[in-house]
Parts: sequence; C-alpha cells; structure tokens
Amino acid sequence: MENTYQDLITDIQSKNPKIGGKLEGGKKFKIKSDFTPAGDQPDAIKRLVQGAKKK
Repeated sequence: MENTYQDLITDIQSKNPKIGGKLEGGKKFKIKSDFTPAGDQPDAIKRLVQGAKKK
C-alpha cells in the first residue's frame, strides 16, 4: 500500500519535532527583500497573487 500525502506529513513531523502546526496551507507566507520589483515584475506579481487567491 502506498503512503498518502497525510502519512508523509505525519512522518516528517514525527522525525522533526521542531516542525509544528500545518505543513500545508493555513499559515501566511511573507517574503522580506531589499530588492524592488522592476520591469514587468510588478504586474506579474499581481497576477500570481490573484491566481493564488482564486484557489
């Protein structure tokens, strides 16, 4: 029998007790950077965010 996705997450968490909470969704992800988007990047970032919010 193959491992399910949840089985794999449980296995990862049991091997590393420092990993707590969810490994999938439910936690905000923020990137801190000293770089400023340039060229077509600002528009591309907006589109990626909009696409991610639709799911």
